[in-house]
Amino acid sequence: MNNSVLIQSSKFEPSTDAVCDWLYFICISDSLLRINDAYEVQTITLRISNTDNQISLKNESIGFDSKNIKNYWYRRGLFSHQQLIANSMYQKLGIGGVKFFEREIDFLLSAVNSGLKQIHNGINKAQDNYTNKIQNLRFAKIANLNIPDTIVCSDFTTLKAFSKQYSLIITKPINFSSFDFLSSDNKIISIFNSTNLLDIEKVLSAERQLNNKNFLPSLFQQYVEKKFELRIFYLNGQCYSMAIFSQSNAKTKIDFRNYDYERPNRCVPYQLPKEIEQKINAFMHAADLNCGSLDMIYSTDDQYVFLEVNPIGQYQWLTNNCNYFIDRLIAQTLTQ
Repeated sequence: MNNSVLIQSSKFEPSTDAVCDWLYFICISDSLLRINDAYEVQTITLRISNTDNQISLKNESIGFDSKNIKNYWYRRGLFSHQQLIANSMYQKLGIGGVKFFEREIDFLLSAVNSGLKQIHNGINKAQDNYTNKIQNLRFAKIANLNIPDTIVCSDFTTLKAFSKQYSLIITKPINFSSFDFLSSDNKIISIFNSTNLLDIEKVLSAERQLNNKNFLPSLFQQYVEKKFELRIFYLNGQCYSMAIFSQSNAKTKIDFRNYDYERPNRCVPYQLPKEIEQKINAFMHAADLNCGSLDMIYSTDDQYVFLEVNPIGQYQWLTNNCNYFIDRLIAQTLTQ
């Protein structure tokens, strides 16, 4: 099959569905291939030489060759390789042998994902899933964006000294904001960690209970009073921004992701100053990202402050509130 557009996504991903709808409307359905995270790789060919770069993946139902792919969008999901292991003779080597070859294939699939982005015009890459929140703060500083004062520490002395510098401090996960675990009665429990204000009394209580022992490294940040929040979708040098008036609602004041469905925040289109857009562009280049959703705030002292970026973040909330038609923009980018 001669495919000119490859989309790597997950099975239940509404923004991917919307972009595919636009691609069908643009009439390229015959040259569109979407592969979801349920796709089981059975055959892999990867060639790298001075004159040729080629990636080919196949299973019993569908496959693709990178030579036929002109545009690539990594949205979500990863290629599955369980069939490669299950069908191989290395099962006879036991757990140790299987784990060795699982690592081999993990590295190979990482090279496949990286190669798809390097060879073709594309939006995002699988490695963007692992963007580093702490490193991104450094990149933002290099791009001359304002950032909150931030520490990562594991001892009470450092934390108490930091808390004396600012009247309010927030804490949030270093990486993922949610996780699942299995309870004693075999039920799956999901925990979502939002951004929270640090309660210094609870810190002192924990210090006493732990007898001043260290805690796991945790991220703490100066709380910046804001007039409103900004969600910015970035695509190839262009910013599509939305102002979120979350301050007047106690539920969303610290973290707008604590959505109030009874009294939703007011969200409106927003035009960033050119200087800030240029700094965002410099930041995204430094972070090696060509697409992503950025969180910023406009402070009470009229400063734009960068918080973080999610390269694979949701954007439909933004596009629906502001009529940016981002799904169409992505589709048009994939047909260039």
